[in-house]
Amino acid sequence: MQKKQSVLGLKEASAVKAALADLLRGGILFEVCTAEEAKIAEEAGALAVVTRPECNSAFEQIEKIQEAVTIPVIAYCRSGHSVEAAMLEALFIDFIDESLFADSGLTIHKTDFQTPFISPITDLKSALQKIAEGATILRNGEGFATLSESMKMLNGLKTGFAELSLLLPEEIAHWCANGGHSYEVVSRCRELGSLPIPLLVASEVRDLSDVALLMQMGADGLILPNTFMEKEDPLAFAKSLVFGATHYSEPDQLLKYLLGHETTPKHHHHLLKREEIAVQDLNDQL
Repeated sequence: MQKKQSVLGLKEASAVKAALADLLRGGILFEVCTAEEAKIAEEAGALAVVTRPECNSAFEQIEKIQEAVTIPVIAYCRSGHSVEAAMLEALFIDFIDESLFADSGLTIHKTDFQTPFISPITDLKSALQKIAEGATILRNGEGFATLSESMKMLNGLKTGFAELSLLLPEEIAHWCANGGHSYEVVSRCRELGSLPIPLLVASEVRDLSDVALLMQMGADGLILPNTFMEKEDPLAFAKSLVFGATHYSEPDQLLKYLLGHETTPKHHHHLLKREEIAVQDLNDQL
């Protein structure tokens, strides 16, 4: 395959990347290692699949996954490894996740590529840095966090935005200079009160309630491990997680999905009777 040639200016390329990133908002991305797993993920309603890190040593495996599905395919790249990133772009990968060896301090010059990058963060300050570097999507760290770690990270971002909002306009430039942050990026985030690009949370989850919780806490989408394949019915379980992301603000619908039917009050007739008596006593007093 020939490497894609850039025909867009920087602004146009950024706009295209932003539009692609928005396609991954509001749902689930599953990490997969085989074409069969990718097909199950797509059938379950995943917005995209992420090839497991070991696939990078076998580009033909990534290609098989690309050929098996119609949804976007994301591949990992080692931090700072521009050649590996270029090879993935030549493979026409949809997104490059630069989170392997994230603590190396190395990074790729992302504006040299047409392919959008997903970059790892730990807090608001690292998010500001990655946005300034040209990241199109953000994610939490390397690998998969526990549920409590994911919750802590999301709460930390909220705290960071709250602190940022307290800065006076004349203090922003000084704050940026001290932290080495882009004034333009910081001003944009402060104006929005949130990140200007999607945040995907890579986390372990037990069931759809965990998925719903992280979405409620501010995740724009979730990257989940391929542990759904360990279930008795992988497709059904994967579908339940996707449902959790779609209906995260509707606990009654989440419960109905798990139970398979509507719920009604049970064993509370004595409480209802007491309420009726209390209402009647109040009416008698009026």
